[in-house]
Parts: sequence; C-alpha cells; structure tokens
Amino acid sequence: MSFFEVYNCKIIKYDLVNTFVFQNLTQMPRLEKIILNFGYPKSKLKNIISGLLALEFLSSKKGKITKSRHLNIFLKIKKGNPVGCKIVLKKSIMNLFYLKLMTSIFTKIKRPQIHQFRNNFK
Repeated sequence: MSFFEVYNCKIIKYDLVNTFVFQNLTQMPRLEKIILNFGYPKSKLKNIISGLLALEFLSSKKGKITKSRHLNIFLKIKKGNPVGCKIVLKKSIMNLFYLKLMTSIFTKIKRPQIHQFRNNFK
C-alpha cells in the first residue's frame, strides 16, 4: 500500500467516523477519480494547447481535447469545435496527484493572517 492509502485508512477515516455519524461504513465518502479540466469561451487552438500542456505537466498523464456538443451562437462556437481539455485520474495516479497536491501546493499557499487590533483606548 502506498503512503496515501495508509494515511487515508488510519487518519482520514478515523476522523470522519469521530466527526460524523454513519450508520454503515459504506456511507463513508471515498475518492474514486479526479477530473482536471480547462474550458475556454473562445476556441483558440493556442490557448487550448497551452492548457493541455499545463494539465499534462501537473498530472504526468496524456490529456484529451474536448469538443463542443452543441452549437452556441452567442459565443460563436460551432458543434464539434475544440473548447477545452481534460484529464481523468484514477487509482494510483490519482493518489500520487492528490499527495503531490497536498504536500507541495497547499503547503505553499499563504493563509490570511488575522490581525489583532490593540485597544488604544484606556
């Protein structure tokens, strides 16, 4: 078992059981797949390719270009034109991406600091 699976079984499920009331263990939420998606209102191929490369760089998996299913007159998009890109992550690749997301990306995000104002009135 990978580190994430052990962490999920021991820490996350234990916290969920203690925090929420579940009638069955099958009611507990689980992570089945992660979908990474970029959508663009203007279908410029240059934007779609750069988004696809960014997704492939983040996930280490080959992506697919999504095509429009319907005609959209307001955005001037024809049916079948490329409108975005997506990658579906499952099983071990999903666990590696989630672990990378939690350890390297979320730890670098600065949380807003709560300023405590001093009471200058005496």
